Amino acid sequence: MSVPEEDIRIPIAYLERLLEEAARHGCDRGDLLASVGINERELEGVAAFSALKYGRLYQRVMWQVQDEWFGMLSGGRVRSGSFRLLCLTVVNCATVRQAITLSAEFMEICRGFKVKPVFEEAAGGRERVAIRGISSLKEGSSSS
Repeated sequence: MSVPEEDIRIPIAYLERLLEEAARHGCDRGDLLASVGINERELEGVAAFSALKYGRLYQRVMWQVQDEWFGMLSGGRVRSGSFRLLCLTVVNCATVRQAITLSAEFMEICRGFKVKPVFEEAAGGRERVAIRGISSLKEGSSSS
């Protein structure tokens, strides 16, 4: 059973963080919300918010500030169009591991991100992905 797009929700904290970053870049909260059809009352007292509306807001913010900062992990500007190219890079990956590895390589080349996913052994012969600061990784450490 699939969930209709309009029912998919994200934590409200994601939306609030995006709005905080947008304000830091000079955007007006009210104008941004209105530009994508979000009423401020929709945000009051809720734990989760429409992922579809969040996506529209995210796109609007990236367009207004001309910076696709990928969730604020870059420490600097990320040129417009980078997210599209990242998606094209991973869309045909055969495994999640491959998608994570290619994403990490893309982000390093694209902007010199300050963090990197690292695969670590976990219980039961599994692996887990940890996000590590680049400065904490040993020389030669790899995400693959």
